[in-house]
Amino acid sequence: MQGKGEERPPLPDAELALAPESRRFLTSVLRHDRFRRLFAASTVSSFGDWVGIIAVTSLVSRVSAAPELAVGGALLARVLPGFLLAPLAGVVADKFERRKLMFTCDLLRALLTGLLPLAHTVWPLYLLFFLLEFLSLVWSAAKDSAIPATVPREELLPANQLSLLAAYAPMPLAGVVFALLARVAALLSALEPLHYLQTSQEAVALYVDAGTFLFSAWMVSGLGRLGRKEREVPRELRSPFGPLGQLFTLLARDGLLRGLYLGMGSAFLAGGAVASLGVVFVVKALRAGAAGWGLLVTSVGAGLAAGMALARAVSARLGRRRVFSGSLVVAGAALALVGISSDLLGALVLSFVLGFAAGVAWVTGYTLMQEAVPDEFRGRAFGAAYALVRAALLLSLAGAPLMAGLIGDHRLKVGGEVLDLSGARLTFLAAALVVGGGGSLSAGLLRRVLPGAGLRFPGVLIALEGIEGAGKSSQAARLARALASMGIPTVLTREPGGTALGGYIREVLLSPEMEGLSPRAEALLYAADRAEHVARVVKPALEEGKVVVSDRFLDSSLAYQAGARGLDEDDILRLSLWATEGISPDLVILLRVEPRRGLERSGREDRLEREDERFHRKVAEAYESLARRFPERFTVIDAGLEEEVVAVKVLDAALELLRRRGFGSEPPRG
Repeated sequence: MQGKGEERPPLPDAELALAPESRRFLTSVLRHDRFRRLFAASTVSSFGDWVGIIAVTSLVSRVSAAPELAVGGALLARVLPGFLLAPLAGVVADKFERRKLMFTCDLLRALLTGLLPLAHTVWPLYLLFFLLEFLSLVWSAAKDSAIPATVPREELLPANQLSLLAAYAPMPLAGVVFALLARVAALLSALEPLHYLQTSQEAVALYVDAGTFLFSAWMVSGLGRLGRKEREVPRELRSPFGPLGQLFTLLARDGLLRGLYLGMGSAFLAGGAVASLGVVFVVKALRAGAAGWGLLVTSVGAGLAAGMALARAVSARLGRRRVFSGSLVVAGAALALVGISSDLLGALVLSFVLGFAAGVAWVTGYTLMQEAVPDEFRGRAFGAAYALVRAALLLSLAGAPLMAGLIGDHRLKVGGEVLDLSGARLTFLAAALVVGGGGSLSAGLLRRVLPGAGLRFPGVLIALEGIEGAGKSSQAARLARALASMGIPTVLTREPGGTALGGYIREVLLSPEMEGLSPRAEALLYAADRAEHVARVVKPALEEGKVVVSDRFLDSSLAYQAGARGLDEDDILRLSLWATEGISPDLVILLRVEPRRGLERSGREDRLEREDERFHRKVAEAYESLARRFPERFTVIDAGLEEEVVAVKVLDAALELLRRRGFGSEPPRG
C-alpha cells in the first residue's frame, strides 16, 4: 500500500534485473552457472537433433522403395508423439526429479540414435524416431519447467529468449554440417578398423547426434536439484482422473492459463495457414515466383528473431500480459494486410512485422506460463501446450489448403478496379481474424484474472477496500457483527496488524517518522505482514469454513504500491500472491469516496493520511481501475451515503456471495 518517496522509480524492471542494459542482459543471464549448463546442453543437443532429422529423412529415402512416402512417414513419426503423447510427457516431467529425468532421457536418446544406422527398413526407423521424439518431449517439458529454478524471476524472460534461441538457431548450421559430413564419412569408410561400422554420411551424422546427447547428459548431471519434489496436491486441485485431471482442474480455475492457451492455439492455427498457403499466395497472388517465397520466409524468420531478441525491452515498458495479447492482435493485423497486399515489397515489410509480433508473443507466453503455473504442475502445463500447438498446426496445415480450394479463385470488378479474391487471400484473412480474435479474447482473460489465484476453501474471504477515510474499519466491524448475529461463524481482521508481528509492522508503516520510506521497502513490509496474516489468521479460518472479513487485503497493495507509488503491477501482484499462498478475496467491497472528503474524515494523523491529495487521487483511480478489470470480484458502494445505508448495502453484497457459496438462505435481520 503506501510512505512518501519517489512516485515512480526510474526503470523499475531494469532495477530488478540489476540494470542489465549497462552490462548486456544476455551476459547477465549466462553468469548463472546452472542456467549456463542448461543452455549449453540445450544448444548442443538441439544442433544434434536438427542434424539427426536431416540424416533420418535422408536415410529413409535411401532405404525405401517409395522415398516420398517414406520421408512423409518419418516426419509424421516426428509430429505424432507431440499430438498424442505431449500431455503424458508433461506428467512424467512432473513425476520425477528433473535433473535425473533429463539425464536419463539424454542417455536413452544417445542409445536409440546410435541404433538408427543399424535399421535397414523404414518401420524400425519409424519406431525409433517415434520413441526419440517422446523422449525429447519429456526432456523439453522438464527443461522448460526447470528454467525458473536456474535464474532469478526478474531474469526469466531473457532466459527464455536464450532457451528458444538454443532450440532453433542451430538449424541452419545443421544443414551445413550434414553436407560436410559426406567427406568425413568417405574418410572413415577407408579405415580398415571401422569396416564393421556403418560409415555412410547419414550414419556419421547420427553418431554425431548421439554424441551431442551424451554431452547434454554430462552438462545436466552437474545441475543439482531443479525445483521441488512432487508435493501433495492441494485439496482444491485433486481430481479422480489422475495427474491429467489435476491439470484440467487447474485450467478450469486459472483464467490466466486459459488465456495463454487460447492465444497460443490461435497463433499456431494462423501460422499453419501461412506455412501451407504461403508459396501459393506468393506465386499466384503476388506473382513473385519461388524466389519471392524464399524472401517472404526470410522476412518472417528475421522478424521472429528480432521479436524474440527485443521481447524483454517491449514487455519492460508495457507489461508481459499486455504485450502477449497485444502482439497477437498486431500479428493478426499484419497478416490481414499481407493478405490484401498486391506487391512483394509491401508483403515483405508486413511479414517482418508479423514475425516480430509472433516472436514477442512466443517469449512472453513462455515466461507467463512459467510464472503462473505452480512448480509441481509446470511439466503438465507445458506438455498440454505442446499438444495444443501441434494440434493447431496439424489442423491448419490440413484445413487451410482445403478451405482455399473450396473458396476457389475469384475476381470482382469494382468501378475500374479488379479485386483479387483468391482462396489463398481469403484464407489468410480468415487466419488473421483467428489470431487477432484470439489475442483480443486472451487479453480479456489475462486482464481480469489474478495469476496463481483462484484457490477455494470451505470458508469465504471478504475484503473491504478504499482510500483513507472511506469507512472501511467501521463497516468491516459492522459486517462481522451482523454475520455473527445470524449464526454465521465470522472472523474480523485487518491489514496491516492482524497478527502480533503485524502489529509491529503496522507501527513502522504508519509512523510519521517513516516519511520517505522507499516504495520497495514499503511493499516488502506489507508482504511480510500479509504472509503472517494469512498463515496465522486467514487460511486456518477459511479451512474451518468461517467467513473472514478483512479490513484491506492484497488489492490495497495494487492500489497503493502499484497505482500510486508506480511500482510494477505484476511484481506487486506476484509478491502478494506469493505471500498469500495464492489466496485472493472471494469478494472485494470497494467503498468509494471523493479523496478530499475522505481526507477530511481521516484526520490526517498517520504517515499515509499525511500524503497529499494528488497521491490519494491516484489511489482512488487505481481502485476504480481494479473494479473495472475484475468486476466478478468487486462490488462498489458509494461511501458518501449515510453510514447505516452503506452498512445495509455492504451486508446485502456479502449475503449474496454467501448464498452463491451455499451458506444457506438469508436469515431474518431481526
